[in-house]
Amino acid sequence: KAALLSSDTLYCYDLPALFEAAVEQEWIEASKKGGVEGDIRAASRPLMVMYTTELVVKKTGAVNPDDWTIEDYLNGELELIQVNRGSGANDVGMVAWLMVLKTVEYPNGRQVVLIANDITHKAGSFGTREDVVFKLASEFAREKKIPRLYIAANSGARIGLAESVKKTFKVAFKDPRKPENGFNFLYMSEDDYIRLNSDKKRVLAEPAEYAGQSVYRITDIIGSE
Repeated sequence: KAALLSSDTLYCYDLPALFEAAVEQEWIEASKKGGVEGDIRAASRPLMVMYTTELVVKKTGAVNPDDWTIEDYLNGELELIQVNRGSGANDVGMVAWLMVLKTVEYPNGRQVVLIANDITHKAGSFGTREDVVFKLASEFAREKKIPRLYIAANSGARIGLAESVKKTFKVAFKDPRKPENGFNFLYMSEDDYIRLNSDKKRVLAEPAEYAGQSVYRITDIIGSE
């Protein structure tokens, strides 16, 4: 709630309810027309004007299917499934739904895929898991040849994915006594460079000299994701 108040943004899990309210209002207006048409509209109004299921990414055959990474996606081990669960059960900052809207024009129901950022999850920022949810939900819509709506409320790409790297890098200031003059590069010690890359590449760097010490000048941060 605090995140929502500070961002002045609608909670993503409230968005389907807005669509439902809009369809409800459409039926109310149609039934007010009076005459034969109004009577027909009122009589044909469905008991429920919208059905919604959340589209959730799961890891196929895993003990904990919600614990997945970009590597699992690249290995083809992920699937998009329809689930019914409460608001806020997500652990990814991108949420998707399959909505069936029973409108006045099409009372049997039209399918629509809705995708939205969760502003309460790391400020709605994009990381690799958010990208996967967006991509799989979009592909789902294209395969079914149905509309896909994306409501954006995010802070852009996520800075700080690589927390392990974030804790180790240092700044090579042009003049340490005057940081406001800018810096030459970011670097880390040789020990940290070796430790971070011991089992997989998390950072790319090249040998450099700074303040009379041998350091590693950071060129690319990959991170654990």
